[in-house]
This record gives sequence, C-alpha cells and structure tokens, in this order.
Amino acid sequence: MLQIIFLTKVMAICYNKFITLWIEWCFVLIQIAICDDRNDHLHRIVEAVKLYFEKNYNGNFSIMEFKSAKSLTSWVERFGDTLDILILDIQLDGNADGITLAQKYSQKYNQIKTIFITGFIEKASEICEAPFLYFLLKPLDEKKLTRALEKAVCRIQEEARTALALTSGGEVHRIAPQELIYIESNGRQIKIHFSNGLDSVYYKKISEIAGELPSCFYRCHNSYIVNLDYVEKLEWDGFLIRNTKEKIPVPRHKHTEAKEQYLLYLIDQ
Repeated sequence: MLQIIFLTKVMAICYNKFITLWIEWCFVLIQIAICDDRNDHLHRIVEAVKLYFEKNYNGNFSIMEFKSAKSLTSWVERFGDTLDILILDIQLDGNADGITLAQKYSQKYNQIKTIFITGFIEKASEICEAPFLYFLLKPLDEKKLTRALEKAVCRIQEEARTALALTSGGEVHRIAPQELIYIESNGRQIKIHFSNGLDSVYYKKISEIAGELPSCFYRCHNSYIVNLDYVEKLEWDGFLIRNTKEKIPVPRHKHTEAKEQYLLYLIDQ
C-alpha cells in the first residue's frame, strides 16, 4: 500500500513538472505574422523583426510573411490560435484593409497582438475601430518598432504567467483566462464557454480550477464560475452576460455575497 501511495505521488509530481515545462516551451516560441503588399516594405519589416528577436530571444521565434490579405486570411483561418503578434499594413491590395482584417481575426483569436503600420497618417483616426497594440507610420522607424515589439512581448509574458493548462482528448491546451466567459461543472469535467462563442470540455474539477483563476472570476454557484469582466449586471437570480444575454445562476442564499463581490470588482476597475 505504501509503495502504491509513493508511486502515485511521484507520478503526480512528474505530471505537474511536465505541465510546467510544456507551458514554458509554448511561450518561448513566439509566432509572428507580417503582411504588407509592397515587397520592399515587407522585406524591411521582416529583417527588423528578425534582428530584434535574434538579439533578445535567442532565435526562439517564427515569422510568416504575407503579401496579400487573401493569403494572410487563409493562413489565420488554419493557424490563428498559434499567432502571437501580427504586424499589418492598413492599406492592402485591392479593397482590403488591415483594420477590417484585425476586427475579423480578433473575434475568434483575441490573443493576437496587432501592430498597425501605414504610410497614410489620415488612417490613424480609423484604427480605434479594431483592437490594436501599437500604431507605426512609414517609413519604418526601427526604434519605434522595437518599442512596439517590446510591448507585445511583455503582454505575451504577462498572459503566460496566468495561463491555464487543461487536458482534453489526451491533449494539453494552453488557455488565457481572459478568453473565458464562464465555466460550468459536470462531475470531474468542466465546460468552458469562450468569448469567441465556442465551448469545450476539459478534465478538471471546478473546485481545482477555481484556485487557479485571477480575481475577476467568482464562483457564484456550486456548478458555475463567472468572469465578471463579461457581466452586464447582477439581477435577482443571476449574472447577466453582456453580449450573449445568458444568465449565470446565483442561488438565493448566495445573492448578498454575490452582490458584495460584484461591487468590490467594480470599485477595483
């Protein structure tokens, strides 16, 4: 019996070590996509980005180059969940523009850090229509590009520190907490509802994942955890989710506590 207990503990330690190393490896390799329809501009941006990452991150990066909105979109549709940084020209071939593309990509892949670049200063007023991290003007200023990349990497590292490692179908998935709207329990499994409208089932107890989440998450029910960042308001029977209008239940006996937690959350914002 003692041998079985010992072996079980050793296996648990090894598994936890594996998960830790896996997360570190995933976030060491940074995936960058660069899109500009002018060859000379694309080449200069690519070389500047390569120089920055080779100097600062020992070559642990991957760059994909695109000359059209069509080729970029085709790649993002297949591999968007691996993309960390997108450097995107606003004025692209044909009628395509980077702002529209960034809006489209962010609806499904909100982990992408978008850096807009353009030669048209009048476009600056339009970029607020899409989520972006930095805005650069052409001709390229490599010092400003460096600052943009530093900001992107800092954001990626910050998200990596809070990332969750969850198993599903024999695979380990890295998940950023800010992508979660709410979690519901089903025995030894949990169903996570994501901000992109999708949901997935993972092997973990709700009591276990509750201790791994940041302070914006609140366990409002034995079977539910809600991300207060997505809450529109607290009603008498539960939290109303902002965009989907879903209701996350709050038991009557827990309503006072839920109200206090929500008020504390709002004060901290």
